[in-house]
Amino acid sequence: MAQALRSQIRTGIATALAAESGVVAAYLFGSTLSADSVGDVDVAVLLDPERHDSQRSVDAQLHLMARLERVLGIPVDVVILNDAPLGLRLAAVRGLVVYSRDDTKRQAFVEQTTLQAMDSAFLRRESLRDVLSSR
Repeated sequence: MAQALRSQIRTGIATALAAESGVVAAYLFGSTLSADSVGDVDVAVLLDPERHDSQRSVDAQLHLMARLERVLGIPVDVVILNDAPLGLRLAAVRGLVVYSRDDTKRQAFVEQTTLQAMDSAFLRRESLRDVLSSR
């Protein structure tokens, strides 16, 4: 993706999400960062954990998707990080921070995600070792 277009997308996302009081942070991730052309934009959004209601997560996702598509004029895929599986959370936080209202909450989420990924990797290795040693 051309640098000028990526910059325009970052600015549009930051501006739109600044008006959304429940949003803590947002990341660009996936093919959005590496592709030369734009098919759609992958945005991962961290909602304020103190205000987030998992029951309304789909509503929040659809609202943010529609808002960002209006602002950017291109298709946007939004992932709500609070409810995402570990692998997706890890991929997202390895992406590009495009908006952060609260760096302390954002960094706590990144730390929690990273620690969970490390624990998961350790448990997978141990399970594999157990399976292989029992043969």
